[in-house]
Amino acid sequence: MTKPWMLSLLAIIAIIVIVTSVSARVCVLGTEPDESAGGRVRFVLPPGDPCSCTQVMLGGHNAYAPPRKDQPVYIDTLPMDAEGLRRSQGCPEISTVEATSAAPSTTAIPVYNDCQDVLDSGHDTDGVHNILVDGNSTEAFCDLNSPESGGEGFIVIQKRFNGSVEFNRTWADYEAGFGDLEGEFWWGNSKLRSLTDNAETWELVVDLEAFDGSKASVRYDEFSITGDTYDLTVSEFNPILGNAGDGLDNHQKPFTTKDEDNDKSGKNNCAEVLQGGWWHNRCNSIESNLNGKYSQSESVNEYQGVQWVPWKDRRVSLKGCQMKIRRQPTL
Repeated sequence: MTKPWMLSLLAIIAIIVIVTSVSARVCVLGTEPDESAGGRVRFVLPPGDPCSCTQVMLGGHNAYAPPRKDQPVYIDTLPMDAEGLRRSQGCPEISTVEATSAAPSTTAIPVYNDCQDVLDSGHDTDGVHNILVDGNSTEAFCDLNSPESGGEGFIVIQKRFNGSVEFNRTWADYEAGFGDLEGEFWWGNSKLRSLTDNAETWELVVDLEAFDGSKASVRYDEFSITGDTYDLTVSEFNPILGNAGDGLDNHQKPFTTKDEDNDKSGKNNCAEVLQGGWWHNRCNSIESNLNGKYSQSESVNEYQGVQWVPWKDRRVSLKGCQMKIRRQPTL
């Protein structure tokens, strides 16, 4: 015969299971065509349990669905909040009484200082983790084990490899960030400024891949984004792999997008001409534009495509690239 105290214990355990099954997660809702619905553009959640969403943010638009290991969740109506999203997916509701009656959750997603902290905590697989930006938990893709990283934990701030995400975006898009952290993306100028516009020293590594299979990587020991126009500053250039050359020294300028012209080309807007937001200088003389229009082959017109001119020349577009930053350790 079941004792009353056993029933009470079972009830408490059930409540704890319900509460701890919902892990804290910021879910970024972008838009992209849903092939299973005839290519209709729908809101899309990144892979993961939608019932774990505790905050909803609106992201950018993908030109087509990027390759993913797991099937994402498509929805037709933008929910106003995380509760509305969970309700639309048939997730169990959690009452205030249940939440306060249960023991504290032991499955909360950890938040790290940065990706180096993730690596130092025992993780050694690349992936999305929560890190602190201005005291707030923010999702970031951590590069933890690539040979170019040299056993260091880097925050990836940009990635291109197949053209699935449109990079000819507005100022607001580049400020907030867009794309899929598991695919192609720009992490966001506002976050970059929050991390690097201070007394700390950050380093930048740029990984490059050409259509012929060759690869190169370069490092800048000092990198920062500052001011209202997200000005770029880099110094202490060092090649790591290959002979790519310095593609950023000539671009230590304010950021320019198709709707915010801060370059030095007069009436021409380099972001419009070169089809991507970047720290543009002059449209007819560039050393890099990793956010240019993606080309499915290396042969392009001058300065078009994904460019790192000191490595592959102004008529060659790259197959892939990524930019990643790391806080320099204090001595």
